[in-house]
Amino acid sequence: MMRFVLALIVALAALVCSADAMAVKKATAFNTAVSAYRNKYSKSKPGTFYYREEAQLKKTFAEMAKLYGEENAVKMVKDEPACIIWNPQNFKPSLDAFSEIFGEEEAKAMVMRNPNLLSVPRPGSGPGSADKADDKTMQLSYVVAWTRPVGAQLLTTLALLLSIPVIEGATGVPREQWLSLLQQ
Repeated sequence: MMRFVLALIVALAALVCSADAMAVKKATAFNTAVSAYRNKYSKSKPGTFYYREEAQLKKTFAEMAKLYGEENAVKMVKDEPACIIWNPQNFKPSLDAFSEIFGEEEAKAMVMRNPNLLSVPRPGSGPGSADKADDKTMQLSYVVAWTRPVGAQLLTTLALLLSIPVIEGATGVPREQWLSLLQQ
């Protein structure tokens, strides 16, 4: 009998430790996500668009983790910190609508590539709602994921390339002559 009681105590202790470890893991995931958010939006003041209280961030992160898994939720917040402030009531209905169009796994992968899709309004809420998604939405998620690591540099290069005709027209100097000056 004593062995049984001892075994039961050990099993209960292991269960409590396991539950504590899971709670620590969840808290760590949430803290990592909030840290990524706070690093980008640390200057947000109450009343501004990007400011959110801890309770709201926790609620939003919990919904993201429930739908996409904790690790994926953390990755999405690291990729796009603002996604932790979108309306969590839209997450499931939008994912369901995306899933009807693309299939569940493809829809989840699409949102994980482009976390800003979490901001898409629930189905039936008009133009731009989740039920209006099409192949371009899926394709753009790949573009967003591919360009994210070089975002600022790519945007600067694109702006420069698009400004060449404007500079040419404003100065009257042909682009060949202008570009040859840059090569010297």
